[in-house]
Amino acid sequence: MNEEEIVKKILNKIKSKEDDKVLKKVEEVLKSIDEELIRRNIKAKCFLGGSLAKGTYLPDDYDADVFVRFDYSVYADKNNELSDFLEQALEKFKPKRVHGSRDYFQFKRKGINFEVVPVLNINSIEEAKNITDISPLHVLWFRNKANEKIIDSVRLSKLFCKANEVYGAESFVRGFSGHVLDILNVHYKSFLRFIREAASWDDKIRRGEKIVVDVENFHKGKALFNLNKSKTTGPLIVIDPIQKDRNAAAALSEEKLLKFIDSAKRFLKKPSEKFFEEKKFSEKDAVGKARKKDAVVVINLTPKTRKSIDVLGCKLLKAYNTIKKHIEEEDFSIRWEKFSWEKKENKEAVCVFIIKNPIIKEPKIIVGPPSDMKDAVNNFKKKHRRTKIHKGRVIAIEKRRFKRIDDLVKTIIQSGELKDKIRGASFKIIKVQ
Repeated sequence: MNEEEIVKKILNKIKSKEDDKVLKKVEEVLKSIDEELIRRNIKAKCFLGGSLAKGTYLPDDYDADVFVRFDYSVYADKNNELSDFLEQALEKFKPKRVHGSRDYFQFKRKGINFEVVPVLNINSIEEAKNITDISPLHVLWFRNKANEKIIDSVRLSKLFCKANEVYGAESFVRGFSGHVLDILNVHYKSFLRFIREAASWDDKIRRGEKIVVDVENFHKGKALFNLNKSKTTGPLIVIDPIQKDRNAAAALSEEKLLKFIDSAKRFLKKPSEKFFEEKKFSEKDAVGKARKKDAVVVINLTPKTRKSIDVLGCKLLKAYNTIKKHIEEEDFSIRWEKFSWEKKENKEAVCVFIIKNPIIKEPKIIVGPPSDMKDAVNNFKKKHRRTKIHKGRVIAIEKRRFKRIDDLVKTIIQSGELKDKIRGASFKIIKVQ
């Protein structure tokens, strides 16, 4: 099958028959919140946002993003109290309050996860008191610009990015946000045109050029001259259609962009459904990548609770990097590594390291300064008891703290060094025969 046939087949798969039922359930919850706001004489009303409002959701991904828009004329001077007012109205849902630039709330109803954010009902960005106030304007912009083809293209783009591990604007991911994919698909008007354009970005980026997408043509081709330099540091500049001085793709890392471009090129060269299939981690896959005498280290990290997903993800990733640093410092060689987390508070993160040398018998060699740097050599010798000159440098020979990878990993997760990052950890070693 060619790329057009693959895309058509995938699109048929992801158009769910459950859409109307899900939307009806969400509307019932929003109606209940609105009734409670009226009962408490709070001048505010629910506004559905996110992919459900835009029609760009994927099957089994029905999280509801809800904005409760407070009357600007009444609450503009009570900006810092909006979360408290909303908490009162959500009392019967027993929500979890999450700290952010303005506190928001999470709860589950009718099998759907709701995230409810208090915002001021603004008509222009100049009225915004908080960055979240602008979010409903993004939804309204997309709904005004998008037709069915563009909506389908966003769905395909999301699935493609998820399958190739480049989706999510969180700071521990630094991939494509849903908002950036909305803008790019409105600009290119179809998924395949977007992918084909992206495949051509590689050469431009390697030449040091920047890719600029200004869907509303605010800057008339001069965005790089008009924008503050701090907002044009990345290779992809996507002008926000609501805020002309903002790069909506600022959070996207060059690493994730290049990974996306590579996936686009490979898909166009050899089209396949596999480019749209999310790959969930399995120990079997990791073991399959290992070689004889390797050891597969599988570490489960339990996240802390009552934190935002972004904060939890950052802490889990920091724990992963701490473990990796200690493994490398003790001279265990990592052949392959993987960090996987489903972005849910009740889900453990999984870290996998394939170790080439799970047992090290040789003493630890620490390389010091050149032998002719007398002061530096004397200082080095004061820190190390056994030293000698080797190939023009002084080296120290020390007994290893850890000769086995399992002893090292056990010490790391029991040491307390990860305590501020995670709630708990466990591990196992799979030996490859």
